[in-house]
Amino acid sequence: MYKLIPSIKNYAWGCIGIKSLVARLTNQPIDDNKPYSELWIGTHQDGCAFVEGPKGKQNLREFLSENSEWHGRSSGVIDGQLPFLLKVLSIAQPLSIQVHPTKLQASQLHSIYPDANHKPELALPLTDFEAFCGLQVDSVALYFLENQLLIYCGYQEEQIKVKSDGFHIAREAQLVEQAPHFISQLNNDLHQEQNEIIEEQQDGRIDLTNEDENDLMKMDKQKRKRQQLDSKTSGKKRRRLNSEDGDIIEDDNNNKDKEQELQQTKKNQFNHLKLKLSQAFEILIRLHQQYPGDAGCVMAAFFLIHSITPPINKSESNGIFIGSCVPHGYVFGDCIEIMATSDNVIRAGLTPKYRDAQTFAQMLDSCSAEKIMQLSLSPKRIAAGVREFAVNGITDFKIVQVSIGDEDEDIESVLQAFISPVRSVRVAFVVDGKCEISIGRSKDEFEEEEEEESDQLKKTEADPGTALLIPPNMHILIRSIKNDKDFRESKANIFICSNNPQI
Repeated sequence: MYKLIPSIKNYAWGCIGIKSLVARLTNQPIDDNKPYSELWIGTHQDGCAFVEGPKGKQNLREFLSENSEWHGRSSGVIDGQLPFLLKVLSIAQPLSIQVHPTKLQASQLHSIYPDANHKPELALPLTDFEAFCGLQVDSVALYFLENQLLIYCGYQEEQIKVKSDGFHIAREAQLVEQAPHFISQLNNDLHQEQNEIIEEQQDGRIDLTNEDENDLMKMDKQKRKRQQLDSKTSGKKRRRLNSEDGDIIEDDNNNKDKEQELQQTKKNQFNHLKLKLSQAFEILIRLHQQYPGDAGCVMAAFFLIHSITPPINKSESNGIFIGSCVPHGYVFGDCIEIMATSDNVIRAGLTPKYRDAQTFAQMLDSCSAEKIMQLSLSPKRIAAGVREFAVNGITDFKIVQVSIGDEDEDIESVLQAFISPVRSVRVAFVVDGKCEISIGRSKDEFEEEEEEESDQLKKTEADPGTALLIPPNMHILIRSIKNDKDFRESKANIFICSNNPQI
């Protein structure tokens, strides 16, 4: 077991100075005027980590290539390359709207983009985490695409510009200028319509289900038949009639109730649409302040799903899985991110970098509803304090979260955790707290007393920011350490990454 030195990135969207989790995890002097955006642990050529090995500080990829016990297909290492890349992100401003290609698409684009690998990724929030993930499939995007929103804002048809990527985008500055008025108008409409019946002319802007539409048609047909019935049975008691369309049982009260219920459903759906449009415009204004004139502001606000995910130490929180061709952009917060070793990014907005709208649009054609449904990934509980995040079909990575000193489901403090051996090389990273990490080829080794000199690669005390390279086929034991101040067991949050062979 060897200590690793991560690569640090200072992209402009990162949190500044001590406010950045990435900065606090570097264990180095912090520049209060510099953004600290990403921490990388892996073998990618744009930010390869270093290992403190037998030769001293050495490039991790070189180390893995030179030591045969660390590489080979069973270990997940090929030509010195780890199959996964672990990151920590500290986000203060929105990242670009982007997609990642499939393996086939990546190989086809390799002449333009430097990476020939795909880039599925999994984000585990460490704070409340705001993001755009996946395409809108409800009426908000459709409403915008049909230009009714732009016309409602006072735009003429000739002012609407259709981009090559398929998005209908108006002149950004004018749209944002109209946004406050539009929000105010929407709120007024919502208030006024609380006690009004939705007019029939609004039906085209309401996303009714087929069942509701069929019910309305059926009610209209029955209403006409009742009128015919009344004309034929004037002054007589209503009776049951047989017709070619079936029996009609007259029940005015029930039909009126059903009609009112459907009208209320229509009204609720229309009000929901207006509320979502109001929220979308508020997002648009906020993004435009940071990226004025960027078409990605409209794209994100009206076409992508906006979400805020709680940190994963809360029981109700899941990870966010981004598969190939799923449009997304992280907005604010801290997260752990595990992905295939790649930096293959096709951007379309919210960035000063190169945008490839044509390729981006082609990627969207491959974004299925099934991929959108897979965005939220639930963990599997392995043991007390141990949870595993793995994606079916993704062999490049899986990640295990170990929480020491926390109360588990049984309301017991978890003071230690055993992690079973795997054939993969693993990387362990401590995000917060202190703990002791030991490795051994069997559990019996953890009970043996060894000389101090031999403990260097078998056992170590780990602080926040400690990164460790763990060889294949090793048991891992993580123990809590007593706090120096009150002698209570210290809490710690550790993440252990490996490949994910499919059995």
